[in-house]
Amino acid sequence: SPDSSSLFDKVTRSSVFSIEVMNSVDHRTRERQFGKTKRSGTWINAPIQSRLNWPDSQEYITLLHRNHAIQLSTLSHRKNESMHPSTIETPISRRKLIGTAAAAGISLGTIHWNRQEGLANELKNEIPNNGVVLFQGDSITDAGRNKNAKQANRIDGLGRGYAMLAASSLLADHPTLNLKCYNRGISGNKVPDLDQRWQQDCIDLRPNVLSILIGVNDIWHKLNGNYKGTVKDYETGLQALLERTRSALPETKIVICEPFVLRCGAVSDKWFPEFDERREACRKVSDAFQCTWVPFQRMFDEAVENTEPAYWGGDGVHPSVAGHALMAKTWLETVNTSS
Repeated sequence: SPDSSSLFDKVTRSSVFSIEVMNSVDHRTRERQFGKTKRSGTWINAPIQSRLNWPDSQEYITLLHRNHAIQLSTLSHRKNESMHPSTIETPISRRKLIGTAAAAGISLGTIHWNRQEGLANELKNEIPNNGVVLFQGDSITDAGRNKNAKQANRIDGLGRGYAMLAASSLLADHPTLNLKCYNRGISGNKVPDLDQRWQQDCIDLRPNVLSILIGVNDIWHKLNGNYKGTVKDYETGLQALLERTRSALPETKIVICEPFVLRCGAVSDKWFPEFDERREACRKVSDAFQCTWVPFQRMFDEAVENTEPAYWGGDGVHPSVAGHALMAKTWLETVNTSS
């Protein structure tokens, strides 16, 4: 409604949001995905393009963002009946029900605004008491951590980067859950290095949430003549790592962080197009295992529209203080909205 437009506009200005669809019969959440939209006027720019093959019911569509929720009015449908059939272009799977669903919901009734305890509570539903959150990767995750500080939640053991900032926020938001946050990133690591230490540095810790950021050294070391791994090697190695993880930890929520670079410092034209091919390979593996995808490259691409790349990471690879803060913010928003 016109009265709600400013609130909706405020929320959709963010690049990260979530659509939740809840079945009125059993009140279980059937779909929750996050996505990015481009604004078109006041509303999201595209209608829903999906067929829902659920039994007759009503679905409650909610747009989630940070500490708020906008609940769109109920949507009735029958089995195999598409919503807004005149706008259907290509039917997609239920798992592809993303943010564009909001556009369909808007036309069905008035939007109302209601406060929630926060999207952090969405993550609370994913992590039990004494739950474990593990950050894995290379020097970007390592961020100068004290490798002798192996206990959970030690500030020197969490490093000085995005992992420490994200973990600190989780611990502050969930003081009653007794969360255990670990950082096991190691500077210089590539996918084969993760594989060699995966048992003790991942599986033995039995994380409920596992975050992986890996890939920049796989090309950087190759360009320096210290590694011969190809894009295919990177893809198959990451795939094998996730297969191993799913087999040992089938209930673990896996978060794959997009490898990224900034066009400054050590990063030159010779990194491309291979680096982009490696990013695409990473996304392919992430999608195949239905992991949560944190779009760090897209985040930095948007950040440099108004600032110099070096502001976010002087050497083009390792983030600055501002870069790490932006990463932590994006990680928390993405992981929370996909919970």
